[in-house]
Amino acid sequence: MKSISRIFLWLFIAGLPLVYTITSISSQDNSSAGLDSFTSIMTEDTVESFTLDNGMRFLLVNRPEVPVFSAVVLVKAGSVDEPRGKTGVAHVFEHMAFKGTTTIGTTDYTSEKIVLDRIESIGEALTKALSSGAPQAEIDRLRNELKTAQKSHEVFIVANEFSKIFDSNGAKFINAGTGRDVTMYLSNMPKNRLGLWARMEADRLANPVFREFYKERDVIMEERRMGVDNDPSGHLWEEFAGIAYQTHPYGDPVIGYMDDIQNLTIMDARQFHQIFYVPSNIAVAVVGDISIEELRNAAEATFGKIPLRPDPEVRIPAEPVQNAERTVIVHKGTVPELILGWHSPNYPSVDACRLDIAARILAEGRSSRLYKRLVLEEGLATDVTAYFTTFTRYPELFYIRIQPKKFDDWQQIKSITMNEIQALVTDGPGDYELKKTKKSVIAEFVRSLESNLYLAIQLAYFEKVNGDWRVITKYLEQMDRITAADVSETVGKYLHPGIETTGLLKPVDKLNNGNSPYKESLHEDLKKSEVSMGGASQ
Repeated sequence: MKSISRIFLWLFIAGLPLVYTITSISSQDNSSAGLDSFTSIMTEDTVESFTLDNGMRFLLVNRPEVPVFSAVVLVKAGSVDEPRGKTGVAHVFEHMAFKGTTTIGTTDYTSEKIVLDRIESIGEALTKALSSGAPQAEIDRLRNELKTAQKSHEVFIVANEFSKIFDSNGAKFINAGTGRDVTMYLSNMPKNRLGLWARMEADRLANPVFREFYKERDVIMEERRMGVDNDPSGHLWEEFAGIAYQTHPYGDPVIGYMDDIQNLTIMDARQFHQIFYVPSNIAVAVVGDISIEELRNAAEATFGKIPLRPDPEVRIPAEPVQNAERTVIVHKGTVPELILGWHSPNYPSVDACRLDIAARILAEGRSSRLYKRLVLEEGLATDVTAYFTTFTRYPELFYIRIQPKKFDDWQQIKSITMNEIQALVTDGPGDYELKKTKKSVIAEFVRSLESNLYLAIQLAYFEKVNGDWRVITKYLEQMDRITAADVSETVGKYLHPGIETTGLLKPVDKLNNGNSPYKESLHEDLKKSEVSMGGASQ
């Protein structure tokens, strides 16, 4: 994910048209000029804010050039907040948020609720029967009852009404996304639909209805099959994270484990909503042709009616220090892959800023050190990338991902990678190399704010996750001050050999002519000690 601006957030807005344009800074000669451009966009005068009596926070940047606005409703609740055994519930609820409310998506909610209650009751019973190993006859009976209840429910459903209302009122983009740390609901709307947007968003926050829950759960299970179970790279990443994190829930997939997803119930999703979708845990950012008075009036009339509820009690276990190398080998697919990862701090540690610089120097673009060495000079790999997410709620991993041409070269590739990391520690980045990288970080960030939606995402994220949108300015200033010695010291502090996690994707044609499924091959690896875990956390 590299920095938050380059991975997590771009998952939501990649490919969107720019809805507001500022003077490009691509011609700036240094990073300080980029900072000047940034401070002209986001100042105490340009970012206005207020907090409703129920604790919901609102931020606004007025851009009157075009009669449109972009809005982000950010809930500080992601997969990291899920109860043990309920992985995937944050993502499931996000899907449910598009199914409508007590007034949207139904022909007659009073009558519908009777059927919905029956579906919920049967679904709970079926889930318990499946998990407890009940007789097949009992399972079949409950499945038939659920199908019958779902069929009777169809007469009350107005399919996709929530999205259709937005579309018919000029929305250019309506979407949502669940991550490890937050869930976001995104909109691009005409200026004269502010009131409608506020009513719709407040309604689904306060009055969600869990329509077609079990059908949607099946859809998500299929998403997991496509993105993880049947995707070699996705499978590797899941196994890699699972051994890199021994305690912290960052090791769990956002989409959830299959066993957990298929056992999720409506009650699980409702409880997650009740705990985390409280006004004080939500930030709303609006950017566009809207005045602070217009936003406040709309917010008080809609979001302001959501009752005040207690803040969620979040107890996330700290990840123990990793003192030894851990390795996992996944036998799957036809293309090899190598991942290296080190536990690293998150912002506000200044070391997080320095590691972001290091990731770019090591493996961003064809001129990066590892790309030149492994791809262009040695010809051992086809691609190299590095990822470091600076603005996470909890300490993250620094990743290097390499696609070897041949699996058998992975040890040589790892050795060269370690040597290049050590060279960065010993010699530090060159003056030109460092200046170019810092300029790229700042320029990329500032250019991204040309988009109303992207600016709204940044405002909401920094406000809710980092406590204040003004952290953005502090972060860019810290980036601008980083020296070569800073990078060298920080890389040596965190990326040293012997404490890394290594993930390997070994093509199946290297094992029993490709006939062994993943679990069997992994089991054989365990017996042969090909898969090893070590360290204090074991």
